[in-house]
Amino acid sequence: MAGRALAQGFNRLAKPRLTLANSRRTPARSFFSSTAIRALGKLKVRITKSSRYTLSMPKADRVKEEIGWLKIVFAVAVALDASLIAWLAQNYETASPVMAGAGLVAALALAVIIVLVNRRAYRRLDELENL
Repeated sequence: MAGRALAQGFNRLAKPRLTLANSRRTPARSFFSSTAIRALGKLKVRITKSSRYTLSMPKADRVKEEIGWLKIVFAVAVALDASLIAWLAQNYETASPVMAGAGLVAALALAVIIVLVNRRAYRRLDELENL
């Protein structure tokens, strides 16, 4: 008896909860009752996760992880930009003007992305220093 109640309580906490506005009934009973089906268009549905199983990460670790992702984005953008510039240098005479223009625009856009990612990474490093 106690084991079944404990298992039901654990299952209820482990799954996301679906709550209906102005209703205290469980989601299964509310959704399958005829009154809820008729008024489904009027119901406001809100899905929330149980906070008991949410593991929050310390801010310093979160900033470190973001810096790690920014390093990856920075490296990919630099590699793409370098390859576009190399392609433009090798094929500027034989490429059509549209392709050369598109390559130049893409190289400039990647250069802007590189600058923005670099600034963001340095801001995160300063933020990590202040923690």
